[in-house]
Amino acid sequence: MKEKIIFILGYLFFTMVLLIHILIIAKIIPFTWINGGRSESYEAQLQLSLSNFIIVFIGYLYVFVNQRFQQLRSSKLFKVFKWITIIFWSVSLDSQFLGTSFEIFVMAPVVVFGIYVHFRIARLG
Repeated sequence: MKEKIIFILGYLFFTMVLLIHILIIAKIIPFTWINGGRSESYEAQLQLSLSNFIIVFIGYLYVFVNQRFQQLRSSKLFKVFKWITIIFWSVSLDSQFLGTSFEIFVMAPVVVFGIYVHFRIARLG
């Protein structure tokens, strides 16, 4: 797969995550459908969704750095970081399978897509 496509898929993944949290904030997706249904109120879930904006921003930055700075992405430290992100998303996938039906049937495939994208990015030299 060409590098350009991998990076487009990376931006697409983080855009999907961003849109899901926007839909939660807009109350289009009920807060009881996410976080395993453990959020006690919309306000509690709102804080989690807003904090995910930071994660998405870091994700966009991560894809951008991999795309634009080949020398940095080849460094050993950055390679370790890239593989750690795969572990992070894999743990996230486990929690999706322990969650609500929405998390199992909607979020889990999104996370699988994210793991795939992160794996492809991690393999780039």
